[in-house]
Amino acid sequence: MFDGLLRYKIVVLNFILAMVGVVFVVYVVYSARFKETSARFESESLNILTRLQHSFQSSSLVLKALRPIFSGDRILSYGDFISLTQPLLTDIPGIKALEWIPRVKQSEVQSYVSAMNRQGFVGFDITERNHAGQLVGKSVRGEYYPVYYVVPFLGNEPAHGFDLASNNTRKLALKEAGKSGNTTASSRITLVQSQGDSFGFLIFCPVYSDLGDGIVTVSDKEEMLKGFTLGVFDFKLIIERAMAGLNNPNVLIQLVDLSAEAGSQLLYTSANISNQDHDDYFFSFFNDGVEGFTNNQDFSFLGRQWRLKTVATSDYNGGVFSELLGVVCFSALSFVLLITFLTYRGVRAEIKRHELFLRSASIINTVNDGVILTDQTGLISEFSPAAESIFGYLKSDVIGKNFMMLITKEFSGICFSILKSVNALLTQGGRYEFIGLKKNGECFPMECSVKGVSMGGAYQFTHVVRDITDRKAVEKATIAAKESADAANQAKSDFLANMSHEIRTPMTAIIGMAHLALETDLSLKQQHYLDVIQRSSMGLLGIINEILDFSKIEANQLSIEKVTFVPEKVLENVADLMREAVTQKEVSFDIDLSPEVPQNLLGDPLRLSQVLINLTNNAVKFTDAFGKIRVSVDVQEDTADAVVLCFSISDSGMGIAPEYQKQIFEPFVQSDTSITRQYGGTGLGLAISLRLVEMMGGSLEVESVLGEGSTFHFTARFEKAELIEARQQLSSLNTGVLTVLLITENIEFQKSLVLRLNNLGFKIDCVRSKSQASNKLELLDTVPFNIVLWDIEKLDRDTSALSSWREMNRYRLGAIPILAMVESDNYGRVRGLFSQVDPVKVMIKPSYSMTVQEDSYLRETLHWALEQVSFDLPGEKIKDDVNVLSGAQLLLVEDNDINQEIMIAILEDKVLSIDVAGNGQEALDLLEEKSFDGILMDCQMPVMDGYEATQKIRAKKEFKDLPIIALTANVMLVDREKALSVGMNDLVEKPVEVEKLLHTLCKWIV
Repeated sequence: MFDGLLRYKIVVLNFILAMVGVVFVVYVVYSARFKETSARFESESLNILTRLQHSFQSSSLVLKALRPIFSGDRILSYGDFISLTQPLLTDIPGIKALEWIPRVKQSEVQSYVSAMNRQGFVGFDITERNHAGQLVGKSVRGEYYPVYYVVPFLGNEPAHGFDLASNNTRKLALKEAGKSGNTTASSRITLVQSQGDSFGFLIFCPVYSDLGDGIVTVSDKEEMLKGFTLGVFDFKLIIERAMAGLNNPNVLIQLVDLSAEAGSQLLYTSANISNQDHDDYFFSFFNDGVEGFTNNQDFSFLGRQWRLKTVATSDYNGGVFSELLGVVCFSALSFVLLITFLTYRGVRAEIKRHELFLRSASIINTVNDGVILTDQTGLISEFSPAAESIFGYLKSDVIGKNFMMLITKEFSGICFSILKSVNALLTQGGRYEFIGLKKNGECFPMECSVKGVSMGGAYQFTHVVRDITDRKAVEKATIAAKESADAANQAKSDFLANMSHEIRTPMTAIIGMAHLALETDLSLKQQHYLDVIQRSSMGLLGIINEILDFSKIEANQLSIEKVTFVPEKVLENVADLMREAVTQKEVSFDIDLSPEVPQNLLGDPLRLSQVLINLTNNAVKFTDAFGKIRVSVDVQEDTADAVVLCFSISDSGMGIAPEYQKQIFEPFVQSDTSITRQYGGTGLGLAISLRLVEMMGGSLEVESVLGEGSTFHFTARFEKAELIEARQQLSSLNTGVLTVLLITENIEFQKSLVLRLNNLGFKIDCVRSKSQASNKLELLDTVPFNIVLWDIEKLDRDTSALSSWREMNRYRLGAIPILAMVESDNYGRVRGLFSQVDPVKVMIKPSYSMTVQEDSYLRETLHWALEQVSFDLPGEKIKDDVNVLSGAQLLLVEDNDINQEIMIAILEDKVLSIDVAGNGQEALDLLEEKSFDGILMDCQMPVMDGYEATQKIRAKKEFKDLPIIALTANVMLVDREKALSVGMNDLVEKPVEVEKLLHTLCKWIV
């Protein structure tokens, strides 16, 4: 640290010496600049004085030029005087007026007055001022000095005829001038004609009769005096004329009259300062300048002693501290600071390098990894103790030798190439793995991190070496463990697939045989037994499906589809599935769908239904008789492209204790083991629901109070689907002569709605009450309408009327849809009242004018009603599919005898012709002998399975478009993908559902 402190002191000393040098340079520059500026200022001041003297002298010469005109015997008229003097006023700036002041004796007054009257100045007289300052007639005196001629006359009318001798002071001055014969200047006067604080002065020039060439005494002059030519002059104009061309605003001037009394000495100033004592003025004036740059020059003018003062402002030539001086100071100071900074930085860098060296040495000596320093060729300059421990060499053994001695030969070339990649090593370094070589010849895996640094044109590389023998062993064990876990997962998936197949195969036989037996003639007891077998089998199948669904989720084999669906239909399907259980338990079940929920969405309606069914099934399961269950759907978030819906399923059941509210979402867990004994279940429903909700971009939560009930909330995100054009939907269903019964008391609303329905092709029958609607049914043998539109105007009255009318005419109405129209405020309440009444649909009542949105909504609702009108029962749908498939020739490829028997019985009963092959090879042989309309292909069979058989069938051009439907008990996603990948068209799961099988066959066999 001592060396560092000394270096800092040297830096400070250098800075002080440099600053002294800067001060000296500034002083020298300052002095030189001051002398130069001072000399220039003196020159400018002298030039200004010369110009002023010349300007004042030339002004006084005007009066002398007029003297000969009045000295002769010729009397000059006023007009002649104007002609002579007017050009002088115009050409010479500074002359405010020129006057002729004659000497008039008392005896000559009348002749002078008369002469002036004859020249047009009627009423002219010699005047004077009284003590009040008013013009009055002349007093009796021996002689007068009146203003006889004055140019310009305009503005000087009061002066015309004024006796200058009426004032004793001025009279004495005139006499003195007459005696001396010299042109005389007056003290300053205020010029009334000028604006501002501008001063002027008078010049008197005596005019005599011819004095001759001899000696002239004072008494001669007094006797021969004829009068005076007088000029009124403006200081400002004369001085500005003199200063023209100089135009240096940084030099201020002041002219004072030393002959005048104190307070009246200021004659002119270029500074903007009002009239004041010249000493006070000069003090303030001087402060505007720079100390040392002021000049006083006294001179005489026409009997007055004047002084010219010049002062330089702070901006004169940039001031003493001018731009040049500023540049010198800034440059010198910048140079000093730069040199000081560079010196300081160099010292600081040296100290830091020294400290870094000490730290590096400390780190190198203490770090567990080996640290080796080399140059670009690999020569070792530093070898840490840890490196000694790793390689077995001493530092003295390797210093000056090449780094390549520490690695095996096969890596020497790679290492040398790395050291040549200077740019990469300088910027980001590199990490490499080599096989190290110890002193004893032992090889070991090592990791080497290399970083380069440039030092004075040379490069130094730091190698951090680590023995990774243990890490490699751990990595090897980890890879082995992962492979083992993957194998275990694959074994689990294979086991689940195999178990699915093994369980579903006998389940297919049980359910299939029960289905066939139920279609035979049985006693009521036999039907009951078989019905129990079938329902129990379906229950067992449901448990198996739950386990498989969870396994798919765990294996990431379950995906969410994105298809267009109608949320209202999903809720209606849930209500249909829950209706039997709700009726048996006698619980209240309400569904409340917010009108803000879009009619069409993009998502997976099947998985959404699965979650809703799981949650509502639990609500029904754990709610006692006469309890309440409510399903509600609201919009939580709405954007231009998507919507987040919030689903709530609440019940008044047994509730869930707080300590169990988290664990119920864990797989295979229920809140209490007694729950399983009393209510059954696998404990997978909520776990599956949670995973499905998360896959739909939402979350699932529960709120519950033990003994009071529970509410499950979940959110799901769906994209918005474009509304299907309702007009196209309606036209796709033949409205033909379909009749709508409209029940409303509102005549205006009736007119609006009838007009709209007529445009859509419906026939309208209007009534105003329930009784009129009943009369319609009683008078005719058949129901005269296909859809009922009921206007709910008075909530309690009309909802009760609708319910009782529907109940009373249940058998006559059958499945005719009833649309209950309500105001939006009552939508949720009325929907809850009719959630269990089928097929009653609650809709929001459109307005009279019917907006575009309302019109679209009406057509959507009518489309639903038309679907109900054209809705076929499951048995009727099967009949339609059978009609399409009648006479089709099918090939059944199935190795299980029982499954063969079931499939033959089902299909032949539907008037289809069936050929059977026991494996894939037999199927290929039959295809060579006979043509078929389609193939039902089992996937797992001996000799040749369904996958291989399908590939060989597709390999032949004549079977390229032959429909092949997979029959499989394997329902994992990978099984479906495998079936489709080998060329199968579709897949039907075992146990086979007859309706689904026939529908799938009808889809592919035309």
